[in-house]
Amino acid sequence: MEYLLFGARCALALTLLASVTGKLRAPGGITGTVADLGIVPGRLAGPVGAAVIAAETSAIALVWLPGPAGVAAFLGAAALIAAFTAVLVVLIRRDDDVSCACFGASRTPVG
Repeated sequence: MEYLLFGARCALALTLLASVTGKLRAPGGITGTVADLGIVPGRLAGPVGAAVIAAETSAIALVWLPGPAGVAAFLGAAALIAAFTAVLVVLIRRDDDVSCACFGASRTPVG
């Protein structure tokens, strides 16, 4: 069971690391995506984008905590990824022509 947990932590941390790295290499990409989504008011796009990056960065470190704190962090990171997935599903169902900055700047619409 320890190996499975270690593998899951590695997979989650590496996925989030790739995501954060892509977002930091394309400043403004996440803000533009959040604004294009129309889920929050335009004035909040910057703070929400920054919060996404902060949450992903925190999750990378926190999933390695031992005991209940690590389990809680792991569940929080999983919830974060579930929220991202839900947003993508909504975009696909609405057939919106919005590109995703999930792993950095992209001009390819979600689909």
